[in-house]
Amino acid sequence: MAAPSDEELFKVIDAEAANPREGTDSRLIYRALSERRDRLGAASDLPQDKALSEKILAEARSRSAQISASRKVSGPVAVVTPGIPWWLWLGWIVAIAAVVAAFRYLV
Repeated sequence: MAAPSDEELFKVIDAEAANPREGTDSRLIYRALSERRDRLGAASDLPQDKALSEKILAEARSRSAQISASRKVSGPVAVVTPGIPWWLWLGWIVAIAAVVAAFRYLV
């Protein structure tokens, strides 16, 4: 697939931008990234050191084990909630009795 030209990309940016300021910012970011493309791939500059890679991997595994161990220690705690207060029970009983009495009175 052929890479789109800058003008095509700028047309898409202008169409997708919420306002002209956002379009200008997007154009500036695109230009900066395309000009500095060679400096963005800094990962290729890192040395291929097996010992360092193994050390980093071992540290990551030990840290992961520490985190998972700390999560196991603090397990779920049962939450004790207070019961329904007596006055609420009484209110429901009175309300139901009032509905029954009103129904009998009206019928």
